[in-house]
Amino acid sequence: MKVLLLNPPGKRNYLRDYYCTTVSKSSYYYHPVDLLYLSGTLSLEHDVHVIDALARGLTPEQTLKEIGEFGPEVLVSLVAAPSFDEDHAFLSEAHNRFPPLRIVGTGDVFREFGEKIFEMMDYLEATLVDFSTDDLLRYLRGPKGEQIENVIYKPGSEFVIGTEHHGKGSFSIPAPLIDLFPAEIYSFPFVRQEPFMTVLSDFGCAYGCTFCPISTLGFKLRPVSEVIEELKNLWKAGYREVHFRDQTFAVDKKRTLELCAAIKKELPDLTWSCFSRVDVLDEERVRALVDGGCHTVIVGIEFDDDALQKILKKNIDKNQMFDAVNTCRRFGMRVAGTFILGLPEQDEASILKTGELARALDLDFASFNLATPRLGTTWRKKLLEEKSISEDKWKMDTVEGSAAFEDPAIDRETLERLRTKVQRDFYVRPGYVLKRLFSLRSFAEARSLISNGLAILRG
Repeated sequence: MKVLLLNPPGKRNYLRDYYCTTVSKSSYYYHPVDLLYLSGTLSLEHDVHVIDALARGLTPEQTLKEIGEFGPEVLVSLVAAPSFDEDHAFLSEAHNRFPPLRIVGTGDVFREFGEKIFEMMDYLEATLVDFSTDDLLRYLRGPKGEQIENVIYKPGSEFVIGTEHHGKGSFSIPAPLIDLFPAEIYSFPFVRQEPFMTVLSDFGCAYGCTFCPISTLGFKLRPVSEVIEELKNLWKAGYREVHFRDQTFAVDKKRTLELCAAIKKELPDLTWSCFSRVDVLDEERVRALVDGGCHTVIVGIEFDDDALQKILKKNIDKNQMFDAVNTCRRFGMRVAGTFILGLPEQDEASILKTGELARALDLDFASFNLATPRLGTTWRKKLLEEKSISEDKWKMDTVEGSAAFEDPAIDRETLERLRTKVQRDFYVRPGYVLKRLFSLRSFAEARSLISNGLAILRG
């Protein structure tokens, strides 16, 4: 069959990615990892095409025209909470314009609402809640009426609901069809070489942070040999940099040392970045990451409040934060920290204190996001039970997430002002600007610095 993988058009830079949609704060736009790996899986049995309308800046009408030109039998589309109204309107039009197009949805809304989403999107044939499996491939293979894990569909009057089961331990997945994702339409703020590609070496997360949807996906690892083979193929195709989209790179110490040693041996000139946690970045692992080509690690700091760290099950402390950042600095690795502002337990003083922590850590980069009770999180479920958030306010992201709270501790206008202040206090410092300028290693870095710096100044 002809299968089209679609990232729909949108009015904003929606990063509909990994069941955890955000909105790009600047001009960067990285690969939608869901579609990336589905391209490899589905190509085993089908003719696969990709339209990343957002990355390409296509209008709805231009996107519909390309859909018509390809003539798919099945359309697999990302759908996300912040862009839901736009996604729904577009897919409804595609359904009306191209009968009998079969539409399958994947994204955060399907994990939260399950079969109820079919009431809102009555043209859907099926939904998928784990792109790291071959469950969609098995569904398309048939027969109708068979229960398939991670897939919900309605062949007749009753739903067939495949239990959401992500598995544990290990998983294997075919390499993506990278030619369907043109390098020139994607960017990432931390790259040192271009072009770059996104790579997944694990799925889910081994930790239980209640505010993060990835914590509910289980945790499994790809074989090191499979990851290395994919990286070698990327190198042959001209890619010199990758971003590991793993949520918690370096968690398994033995595997981390093995993977980094293999990258160093097989691809000594490859450079890369990754997400990790401060409580796993000990000296041995940091040395291995740097030796393997890692130049930037992104970690969740979240807030300067030990009680909140425990309440939301992040479970890290300031000693671990400073130890990890200092260790990375000794080995020449940059550190980006992410922070959450606007939690019900935070007041103005605590938000300003979080900003002070970001500066005290002397991070290379900091991202300040508004507290968002994301779909599919245990934190959202708890807040709904407590009636602390509005159940009908779920179409939001970390730019506008605080609007969900029924009785916010800080009003929206004040919170926006505080966010702008801590962001500018971090970035608009003479010492920081000079540090960034002297650390530039490539034209790609300089271009990213200028682009993202202008976005910060615009607020």
